[in-house]
Amino acid sequence: MTTDCDEWEKRATRATKVFLVSALVFLMLYIPGQIIFTMKQQLDFVQSEYSHYQASTQSMVHDLTLRLQSASKLEAKTDAQQQELKCLADNIYYEAATEPYEGRLAVATVTINRMHNRNFPKTICGVVYQKSETACAFSWTCGGALAKTVPSLYNESRKIAARALLMGDKSTEVQDALYFHTQAVDTGTNQSNLITQIGNHLFFRDLKETQ
Repeated sequence: MTTDCDEWEKRATRATKVFLVSALVFLMLYIPGQIIFTMKQQLDFVQSEYSHYQASTQSMVHDLTLRLQSASKLEAKTDAQQQELKCLADNIYYEAATEPYEGRLAVATVTINRMHNRNFPKTICGVVYQKSETACAFSWTCGGALAKTVPSLYNESRKIAARALLMGDKSTEVQDALYFHTQAVDTGTNQSNLITQIGNHLFFRDLKETQ
């Protein structure tokens, strides 16, 4: 009887040891594997988040660069536009400051018509300050020091320039006129080219000598 009990105890002990060893081996293999798996998941997540952050940052940098470029172009365009506006306002003022509204708008229209004509410069300032070997396109630009402006009259000229240049206002009376001069100037112009007279100015399609 004692022998059977001893034998059973030995087997139980052996089974327990085998179980414990197996459990220990399992834990030694499983737990590090789980740790490695978990760490790999975390690493993959971190890498994914970093890639997303990097892509987002690059997109933000690209968008910011485009915005800065656009702002720079807009600023340059605005500066150029303001300069064109000043040139047109100056031409209206010095050519027709005391003329009626339609006469000042007509001067603006002629100036802009020239800019759109292939025989003239392609900017308002280019048209206004165009010179030949013998003359200036508009006499006031060759007159040396200009007289002081009358603020109220210049402001009106500037408003007309803005409406003509930025909003497309134009004189329907002068149509496609490219030239004008005062009644006091005798250029020998063929009167068949005369479109109309507004105030003290005569407006022409072209300036050709009378045959």
